[in-house]
Amino acid sequence: MYVYMMGAFNLKGEVKTVKIGVSNDLNKRIAQLQTGQILEIKLIAAWHTNSRAKAFAVESDMHRKLASKCMRGEWFYPWVIESAMYTISDKMGKRPCIVTGLANKKYVAAAKRNEQKKIEAEQQWHDLSVLSEWRSLNLI
Repeated sequence: MYVYMMGAFNLKGEVKTVKIGVSNDLNKRIAQLQTGQILEIKLIAAWHTNSRAKAFAVESDMHRKLASKCMRGEWFYPWVIESAMYTISDKMGKRPCIVTGLANKKYVAAAKRNEQKKIEAEQQWHDLSVLSEWRSLNLI
């Protein structure tokens, strides 16, 4: 079972819409989505799990989180790729097992930003702890 992110790409290779879903067979799912679609459907990323329940839970949660960024049905605006990749990876507890070039760039960028935010938060916490300790010792 896979949680997947697929995109509908125009002739310039730009992703125009993104779909997050669940499937046992990614190639078959691409073929199903391609039917009646003018844009080319391509896999962006996929996460494997042996738990059907986990896959559907992650999909449902992502659809809820991205509801305000929904274009139509289960298709989302392309700017969700970066945050969605990071969030799905976090929920699945691992990086995607299949990643395209586009997705890898987006994932790495999101991971770097998130790591920087963690470092900044830890530094602020440390600074507050030091200040608190200095205050308790009447050093400031």
